[in-house]
Amino acid sequence: MKFAHLLTAFYFQPWAIRPDAHMLLGRKLHDYLQARNGKMTRADLLGDEDEDQDNGDGDDTGARPAPESAMGVMLIRVHGIIGRHLGWLEMMCGGYDLDWLNADLDALEADTSIHTVIFDFNTPGGQTSGVAEAAARIAALGVNTIAYTDGECCSAGYYLASACDEILASPSATVGCIGVYIAGVDSSRAWEQEGLKLKLFRDGKFKALGMDGKEWTADEDAFLQARTDKVSAQFKGFVLAQRPFVSADTMQGQWFDGDDAEDNGLVDDLSPDLQSVITAAVAAGLLAE
Repeated sequence: MKFAHLLTAFYFQPWAIRPDAHMLLGRKLHDYLQARNGKMTRADLLGDEDEDQDNGDGDDTGARPAPESAMGVMLIRVHGIIGRHLGWLEMMCGGYDLDWLNADLDALEADTSIHTVIFDFNTPGGQTSGVAEAAARIAALGVNTIAYTDGECCSAGYYLASACDEILASPSATVGCIGVYIAGVDSSRAWEQEGLKLKLFRDGKFKALGMDGKEWTADEDAFLQARTDKVSAQFKGFVLAQRPFVSADTMQGQWFDGDDAEDNGLVDDLSPDLQSVITAAVAAGLLAE
């Protein structure tokens, strides 16, 4: 596992995820590090292949949910915390790799019998890296696209769902949480209370941003806020391009039950379960023949 990459992604990259899910993910990461007594091996730091592929328990984590297709309808499941190029620890934390989604879209584009693809979402969101590209790819598909959730379709998940022609949800599903944030930690006061002071030698005012024990500067705060604003503007701009009737007040990071999401224009209609959506899509395809 590449710990440097993982920690950087967690604390210093934009996230489009429900905050409670991000907090639980952080606890899992903290618990894992504590279990290792804070010690990282060479494999941890460098990301050796055997470490990335096996967690040492013989547990096959991160199994890709294969797409299913029948009678011209393909079902693609997007379940878990969204990321890209994920390692086994991220998979253990419930990760969903965008590499899987792109592979599924490759299979879809190669199958000329498919007239409708249903994306079944159950995700609180996740990292933003790769999401804009995946959403643009979904929007450009030459088949009917339907997003459905009877669990949660939030943040980065909703970014992807908004690329579809239609969004459906069960009345009790959780939908929305549009927006982006970065959650870093300034540990300089903790170091000070322990009688420690970091001596840092750097070239470039943004080098060592977020380093443990270093007090954050106003320039660093502005840099991270600008990154957050840029990604959030892309997210909200894409949603509005696909669903221009969604109001700015609906895109303030809050989430809604499915019936309220319909009232706010985040979903087009309600459906009690996934099977009903599949049945309707198959029937529509038969009528079109």
